[in-house]
Amino acid sequence: MFSSVPDEVIAELYSSSDVYLYTSYAEGLGLPLLKATACGTPVVMTDNRGSRDYAIDGFNALMSQPHDVKS
Repeated sequence: MFSSVPDEVIAELYSSSDVYLYTSYAEGLGLPLLKATACGTPVVMTDNRGSRDYAIDGFNALMSQPHDVKS
């Protein structure tokens, strides 16, 4: 488990990832999603409502509805 990871290492981890999968059903701002997006990592996520200010389905994220397995 990671603890006290420097921002540079976190940015390197996001940037080297092929995709960031985030399956939270409820979120405030969703800072990990914002960090992944800022690092250019594609985001696949559930619609957690808190990320709607910056996550746009089909534009900068792929978004499914919670509990909708087919989507």
